[in-house]
Amino acid sequence: MYPLSLRWTKSRGPIIMIIIWGSAFGLSSFQLIHGKAEKFVMGGQEIYDCTEVWEELDGKIYTALVFLITFVLPMIILTFAYSSIGWKMWRHTSPGNADASRDQQQLMAKMKVLRTKLDRVCLISLTV
Repeated sequence: MYPLSLRWTKSRGPIIMIIIWGSAFGLSSFQLIHGKAEKFVMGGQEIYDCTEVWEELDGKIYTALVFLITFVLPMIILTFAYSSIGWKMWRHTSPGNADASRDQQQLMAKMKVLRTKLDRVCLISLTV
């Protein structure tokens, strides 16, 4: 909403990248510990089945946390961001004297942007 209020510096980018990659590594490192390739025989052939070996409750907690962190939290952030941008745009009026044709054109442009944002959020939720 305010692109000029926060300045990105050369030092801030790498820090954010380290945080993102570190949290991704930390979340997926449980797979290294709990992932096992189990060998079994089917039809005279040896087959490996890659599964996660968890205690029942631990596996459910891990799955719920992964779902919350990778889907619910980003969806909440996107919904908040797009809603606040839409709210800010909707309340904004153009400076100067009222002009019916200009105001109608701006209303149509606002509706188009809001429709695009809503379509994007719906598309993101459908693809995940």
